[in-house]
Amino acid sequence: MRPRRVLFGTVGTVATAVGTGLLFTPELLSDVGPLSTAVSVVSGVETTRVALVSGALVFTALAVTARSPSASESQSTLDARFDRVTESPPEEARVSPDALTGGTLDGDARQAVEEGGTAFRDVRVYLYEVTVSTYAERMAVSESQAREAVDRGEWTDDPVAAYVLGERQPPLPARVRRWLVPARERERRIQRTVDAIEEVAYR
Repeated sequence: MRPRRVLFGTVGTVATAVGTGLLFTPELLSDVGPLSTAVSVVSGVETTRVALVSGALVFTALAVTARSPSASESQSTLDARFDRVTESPPEEARVSPDALTGGTLDGDARQAVEEGGTAFRDVRVYLYEVTVSTYAERMAVSESQAREAVDRGEWTDDPVAAYVLGERQPPLPARVRRWLVPARERERRIQRTVDAIEEVAYR
């Protein structure tokens, strides 16, 4: 279990226990060092407000520690999706010489998920070039028109794939997920982008 998940799970458990004690049996906590101050403060606060605050803490902890697919399962799914995109590209698909090759993409995708940074940007560059070439061929438009569509996020109906490859900034919830669970959020963004490319390629 990752340290971040352990931390949030512990916070949720403690918040639940302390919140319940403050609400229903404050006298039991009045002699416990720092909690005595909390008891005196809470005594002047509405019970409903205390319950809402405790509930919010518990909800946040549950959201972060919710069970997710195992690392091996999710990574194998990601690898399979990359294989479908990179092993059967459009006949005229062209990729920048500086971009990643399909043969090394699986390993680089794993590195991008785990480390982010330059590794993630390299994978994004590759997916961007594949998307431009695929969209240009399938929609019978020039490459410059395809680049404009990708930059504006108009090549797909998936908002996640649109902002991953486009010029728009991710929405606030996505930025929060990236801060809380960065590896899972990077994997989610790559998977959604690959799915969107598949949808365009096999229309």
